[in-house]
Amino acid sequence: MATVQNLLDACMVRYQDPDKTDWGDTELLAYCQDAVEYIHQLLINRNDISVTKSGTITTADGTGTYALADNEMSDFVAMYRGAKERESGVWIDDNFLFPVRQTESVHYDSDNKGEPLYYYLTSTHIGFLPVPDDEYTVSLLYFPKQASLLLDSTMPFNDVFNVAIKKFIDSMASARAEQDISSITQFYNELERQALGVTSARTPIKPRMVNRRR
Repeated sequence: MATVQNLLDACMVRYQDPDKTDWGDTELLAYCQDAVEYIHQLLINRNDISVTKSGTITTADGTGTYALADNEMSDFVAMYRGAKERESGVWIDDNFLFPVRQTESVHYDSDNKGEPLYYYLTSTHIGFLPVPDDEYTVSLLYFPKQASLLLDSTMPFNDVFNVAIKKFIDSMASARAEQDISSITQFYNELERQALGVTSARTPIKPRMVNRRR
């Protein structure tokens, strides 16, 4: 798979400026990071399993909430929502747990312990309802933050979106050189259009694009 440096060197602006006089690696890397983060968020919005990570939490009798960071999920952004109506991204054995609001916890007290059926999220913790009455292994499938890229980083998404990302980088670099920011919204729209075109070919879910306001 390509590294970030490989992709930058394959951009049209790099062919036009091989000595990196007008467009250095730092500038192009910033455009690449913007494109990758935009596509990553697009895939999260589409509940695309290809950008998920897995994790586990082992519960303790009488403990209802658990810090995500303490369970190697400090990069947590959102929970996978499941591919079907009665599925979720949280399960114990073959049983899915379903999301509820944190306020639902008021309906459970120390006398209502049992195997968890529901979960809720705060900014830093995940809670289970009923409060566990034993040790359970809870599996999670979640969307992580997009990591910051370095020049020697491997391009994310298994190179699937490299063509769209290169075009975005070329467009942003050229606009900066011409001091023309009027088309930046159009560049993001085109990046989204190309990314959705790829995802629609990979999954049966019909993509929906919402143009940015100018």
